Amino acid sequence: MTPDLVDVVSVRPLGGMRLRLKFDDGASGEVDLARWLPRKGVFRPLFAPAYFRRVRVERDTGTIAWPNDADVDPVVLYHWTTGKPLPKWAGPLDDGCPSCTERRATPSRARRGATRRPASSHSRSRSRATRTR
Repeated sequence: MTPDLVDVVSVRPLGGMRLRLKFDDGASGEVDLARWLPRKGVFRPLFAPAYFRRVRVERDTGTIAWPNDADVDPVVLYHWTTGKPLPKWAGPLDDGCPSCTERRATPSRARRGATRRPASSHSRSRSRATRTR
């Protein structure tokens, strides 16, 4: 099982979009981000080899980042690098990995007959206000 919280402590570009990552719990390994990242939005510049090599560890957030502030959640990086399942609170991802696919196949609480309470008008207006900031 992936630790609930994990930080990246070192990163080294290996070529292509492969990185060697080391985590604060001692785990380390390689990940090919070309397999996981979309080729659009904030991640688009990362597909240029020279830009991709500008990766760094952001100590404040415990993950890797690039000059355009693109970053990847460290728990997700740990999952992709080690192959260990995500903590229950973090997934499943839509990444095609076996552990996420198995979790997605498990019936959710709503599908087992639980009813969901509608959001109050207060919470809806609050979320709209948050989005406009």
